[in-house]
Amino acid sequence: MKFKLISCLTILSLLMLTNANLNAAQSTRWDKTIQKVTDAVVSIRVNAVRPFDTEGSMVTQATGFVVDAQNGIILTNRHVVNPGPVTAEAIFSNSEEVELIPIYRDPIHDFGFFKFNPKSLEFIKPQELKLVDNKAQIGDEIKVIGNDSGEHMSILSGTLARLDRSAPKYRRGGYNDFNTFYFQSAADTSGGSSGSPVVNINAEVIAINAGGNNASSSSFFLPLYKITRALKSIQENKPIKRGTLQTTLSYQPYDQVRRLGLSSDLESKFRQKSDGDGLLTIAETVVDGAADKKLKPGDIVISLQSPDQKLDYVSRYEQFEIFLDEHVGEEITLTVSRQGKLKTLALTVENLHQVTPDEYMEVAGGIFNNYSYQLARQTNLSTSGVYVSSAGFMFGNAGIGRGVVLQSINNQEITNLDDFQQALSELKQNQYFTLKYVNIGAPKSTRVANVKFQTNWHVSKRCNRNDETGLWPCKAINWEQESHLPAPTEIKFNQYSDKRKNKIARSLVMVNTSLPYHVDGQNFPNYSGTGLVIDADKGLVIVDRNTVPIKMAQVDITISGVAEIPAKVLFVHPLHSFALIQYDPELVPNSGIRSAPLNTSPLESGETVWLVGYQTANRLISEKLNVSSFDPLTLPAPSIPQFREVNINAVTINNPPAVASGVLLDKRGKVRSWWTNFAFGRSTTQTIDRGLPISYVKSIRDQWRKKGKIDIYSLEVELHPVTIADARNFGLSDEWMEKFQSNGSKSQMLQITRLVAGSDAFELLKEGDLLLSIDEEIIHNFSDLDKMTQQPEINLSVWRDGEQHDFNIKTKMLSGNDTEEVYLWSGALLQKPHRALASQHAIEADGVYVSWYWFGSPANRYGLRPLNRITEFEGEKVESIEQFIQLTQKHRDKDYLRIRLLDLIGRESIITLKQDLHYWPTQKIFKNSAGWRNELVSSN
Repeated sequence: MKFKLISCLTILSLLMLTNANLNAAQSTRWDKTIQKVTDAVVSIRVNAVRPFDTEGSMVTQATGFVVDAQNGIILTNRHVVNPGPVTAEAIFSNSEEVELIPIYRDPIHDFGFFKFNPKSLEFIKPQELKLVDNKAQIGDEIKVIGNDSGEHMSILSGTLARLDRSAPKYRRGGYNDFNTFYFQSAADTSGGSSGSPVVNINAEVIAINAGGNNASSSSFFLPLYKITRALKSIQENKPIKRGTLQTTLSYQPYDQVRRLGLSSDLESKFRQKSDGDGLLTIAETVVDGAADKKLKPGDIVISLQSPDQKLDYVSRYEQFEIFLDEHVGEEITLTVSRQGKLKTLALTVENLHQVTPDEYMEVAGGIFNNYSYQLARQTNLSTSGVYVSSAGFMFGNAGIGRGVVLQSINNQEITNLDDFQQALSELKQNQYFTLKYVNIGAPKSTRVANVKFQTNWHVSKRCNRNDETGLWPCKAINWEQESHLPAPTEIKFNQYSDKRKNKIARSLVMVNTSLPYHVDGQNFPNYSGTGLVIDADKGLVIVDRNTVPIKMAQVDITISGVAEIPAKVLFVHPLHSFALIQYDPELVPNSGIRSAPLNTSPLESGETVWLVGYQTANRLISEKLNVSSFDPLTLPAPSIPQFREVNINAVTINNPPAVASGVLLDKRGKVRSWWTNFAFGRSTTQTIDRGLPISYVKSIRDQWRKKGKIDIYSLEVELHPVTIADARNFGLSDEWMEKFQSNGSKSQMLQITRLVAGSDAFELLKEGDLLLSIDEEIIHNFSDLDKMTQQPEINLSVWRDGEQHDFNIKTKMLSGNDTEEVYLWSGALLQKPHRALASQHAIEADGVYVSWYWFGSPANRYGLRPLNRITEFEGEKVESIEQFIQLTQKHRDKDYLRIRLLDLIGRESIITLKQDLHYWPTQKIFKNSAGWRNELVSSN
């Protein structure tokens, strides 16, 4: 027994040693393979510069690999090359970077090609990888070498588990591959590994990595049979032919096709003459496509025939597709088994490229392209109509979002971009048109919208793909500039039983505001609220800044739910929540609109008032309430610098009804307070309702009537009330205590809590100073402060560190400081630093403020983020936005530029950014006598 035991151990040791030697040899081979492959693999940075078809605009990273070193051809995924316009760079293993040109993306399958100039590489000569489309076997060990999860180089191992997996389905309404087999492995790839080569131990590429399932750690690889054919056509400078019947196939095992009616005789012949364990069946056809109403779901594919070729026993996707590719434009016959009977059908093979969009229109900030076969097959629609890839300003205002198909404008059928452009060209600015469309999630339900034609805020153009240059050259579209004015409308106001409501209804309007750009910290595109007519003869209306937050806005008013007319923004109060807009009274003649009666007496606690305001455009409510208090309004600082109400007392009412702003009336029906909404909050925006003194409204009205403008001076400090007792704790003298107690009805004074940068007060005053007097007038409250500071210069006394300090201080004129000019540069929205930066973050108006950026832009790619200021450009100090634009024009397209930034807390950083003047030309949005305009800034 002992001898036998020793013999067994010896044999086991020999086996283990042999296995170890085999593993070592195999490991050495894999090391050589990886070394050979690495220099051919590249990391790809992609900017998808416009949303298009199934894809959005974004910056992303992926992997590709060289398949033709001489011609500089790189293979990667379709979703990397993208169906829409992109810019891209490849980074080789030695960190050399080259520009990439997209030259092909398959309409269906997840592969595409980039091209680079091999002469651009100085320090590396990559070897091309060999593609083999017939060597994959179940159980093969493979490596996926690429840019996994953003790493520069990652090597993942796996074993092929399946060669006939159905194409993965990623999301409805997005890109999905179909009509092909996929390989499956448990390689657990992710993120940037898309486009990685799947190699065997011989350094041969047997598939391309395409996607994965994180839940099961499965990876999906696209076979190469269509890739090798496409590459050969490119290398031979021939067009890549792609045919289609607009039909989705499904591979079903024999047990399933038997239930669909396959005869035993046919099954026997298929098993003898074809590989695999199943057959192709018809899953669905596209409406109005080549096979519509001819092929039916459940049909089993038997054979394909053309005048010069017959293909029997078709059981694989590649057989079916290659046959169609070779017969584009020809009539073929397709034999199917339908419920046990053979049917031969004549069908015309369509050009797949013709039902795949290759152009888009950019209108009013929206992106539109012809509806694609890729989407039509998912939505049971035909490849007709115009798809909204991004709604933009004009269509977004009408409640239309991404993912709808436009079908008609003013009853003119829209089948493609030509129809779309022609229909829009017949419209005037501000003219409404009727749009019919369907949502791809509910394709059988037609929807109707009224859209207001407004294009002057944005540049319009039409762009077509050019695969030779890799660019989408664009032609400008010039729309009709004449403005459409609504016909004069006579208003008949509703009659209410409430006399006060009946009286004030003729002075209230509904105001709707749309913001085409995110300026001055404004995040939302649409606002609405109640407006108060303060001068019916001149068409003057007061609104709050939660309705008209900035001057760069599109404003309309609705009167009694009957007439909608345009209005222009005259003035936005820099300190308080008031804005003045104006409509043309001639558009509503004999309407009975009245100027609101005002009573500037302050409201007091316990007083009875009636709150009147609009809840919707035609629903006016009124409710009797009591004033709770009249106290200082204190709002938290917003996380994004924007207007914030300070230095004011506000009326509080318990449990007021929800209205989109309004007025508080006394028993005589006179307006005593302006009721408004204040937005606040850091992570989420909340609102509170308060009443502001109507004296501010009267002051605005009177100044505009007298001078045609409104002058606002500000001390540029933020204050809060403190009691005399608190002031005593700060060392206030007995003398000043006596003055304040004998001079006012409230035992309070004001203390400075914040100073606005760039002002005289910022240099002379300090937080914590107690405000004593202005021009020897004691200041008790905010009303005193506003009244005494409306002059260019004041004498100010404060209490600081136990003693009185007197200053001669210049106030700051704030009128005319509205943002009326912004620039779009490299996909960033740039403006002069607005007042909220100075008041909330003590940032002086230096440099250029980044207000917004667009996905897929250089600003997105290289980190030119909002809430930063550009202070230096290529070593030169940036002093104004105009100067910055001049500096950028000294540099060519695709140059890397150094930009120094400061964030809100003063941290400095530097980025390098590559200009892209083709897709992101510099634009200027400004106001002139004709209104708001968007113009391209020509490059020097």
